[in-house]
Amino acid sequence: MERGARATLSGAAAGLMLLLPGVAAMARTGACAKPKVAVELTSVHEQAVEVLQRQDPVQTKEMWRDRIQGKMLEKLKATSPGVPIGAAGAGGAYDYSLRYNVAVIGCGQQEQIGDLRASKDTCYGVRGTPSRL
Repeated sequence: MERGARATLSGAAAGLMLLLPGVAAMARTGACAKPKVAVELTSVHEQAVEVLQRQDPVQTKEMWRDRIQGKMLEKLKATSPGVPIGAAGAGGAYDYSLRYNVAVIGCGQQEQIGDLRASKDTCYGVRGTPSRL
């Protein structure tokens, strides 16, 4: 351990405190509260909307936004059991915000069409930015 640093265990391993000159760091060994996360779809790029509407022309841009947001919430909840996740603006106090957007990206086998390279398949890229509220 560094000179001037000191670690102490208090109780029956109830917590750990590391003291460094000018810095104190603490960790809990008990159960911590799960962070509450608000999820917000900030944009669906126009190219993504065009591709989606070719697949189902009846759906409007707003309908696609709702479907994408619903699917994102479903997947996040499935992969993060026990973490309270909800749509931003739905009320409630949240600890974190996850804002994301959706764009079309090429994937799968590449084909040469004249001077252009095109993807045989269409995939959607999602990029998100988490932040503490």
